[in-house]
Amino acid sequence: MAGSLSSALLLLLNMAGALLAPPALPSGPASMVTSASASADGGGDDGDVDFFFFPFLVLYKSGRVQRFMGTDTVPASTDPATGVASRDVVVDAAAGLAVRLYLPPSLATNRTGTAGTDDDGGGCGSGSNRLPLLVFYHGGALVTESAFSPTYHRYLNALVSRARVLVVSVEYHLAPEHRLPTAYDDAWAALRWALANARAGTGTTGTDPWLSRHADPARLFLAGDSAGGNIAHYVALHAGREGLGDGGAAATTIRGLALLDPHFWGKRPVPSETTDEDTRRWRERTWSFVCGGRYGIDDPVINPVAMPPAPVRARHRGGAGHAQREGPCGRPRGSGRGGAVRGARRVSRLLLP
Repeated sequence: MAGSLSSALLLLLNMAGALLAPPALPSGPASMVTSASASADGGGDDGDVDFFFFPFLVLYKSGRVQRFMGTDTVPASTDPATGVASRDVVVDAAAGLAVRLYLPPSLATNRTGTAGTDDDGGGCGSGSNRLPLLVFYHGGALVTESAFSPTYHRYLNALVSRARVLVVSVEYHLAPEHRLPTAYDDAWAALRWALANARAGTGTTGTDPWLSRHADPARLFLAGDSAGGNIAHYVALHAGREGLGDGGAAATTIRGLALLDPHFWGKRPVPSETTDEDTRRWRERTWSFVCGGRYGIDDPVINPVAMPPAPVRARHRGGAGHAQREGPCGRPRGSGRGGAVRGARRVSRLLLP
């Protein structure tokens, strides 16, 4: 039953891979940076371009950021097409961390998600009545898009209605205002928050009613597309190192990790990646831009090929199980490092039962 549920969930996630992946970078992006700088000259201090991350944004030397896509948002609601309910929750006001929760239509009879009783089949008094918990990280090259964007809102409404899961979609901070590891820290904090609320049980004071009543922490899945796939991969690595226990609570196992066209790269090309030196240098520059030079291009957070076998096994033991998908074509968009992830999986048993 768990295996079929995992397969169905991951299949539905893959259906949206092509839609959610950001546009490809054009050839010769370095020349576009030069052109952008030239066109901005004469516009005062704010017109001087520091970095042009085509096609997503321009960072000016004044510190101002101008985004060209991924800035639209829609409010949480009950979706008229699917009946899925969503609501926004502030996880940490001081840190500016929030999530959007999604609940299937059979449970979304009111805005608090408290309809039904613990043993009527609609509540969550027992594990058999609880829903799988999916923590989702959106894409956008780590610099754009939002958990509240119309693209991800539509996608997760459809996913929740078909897969019957409770989704926590994470609104992590974006670069360049907040360079990595801020998004990684947000992703980890949101996961820990979701698990703490799911473990708390019905009626516990101060917990989220949807998670405490309906989420099954024993059926935890992580997913993300593009940059979100990179983040989900990082969180799985971190879970392997740190564990997902909480005081007296039993450690939680990540049952599945769905990476939809994840953003991976590395110094040396792998099959299906471009060998064009200008393009490879450009991609290295964009990675350095989003992380502020903190992680090299062969750090395991961006290049799974670089993970040595023994440390990988130690990091991941007990961290995640079941299957991984690299997107609709079976490989990350713009790179061939899906094979590298599969290799790491074979070595570490990260994603196998």
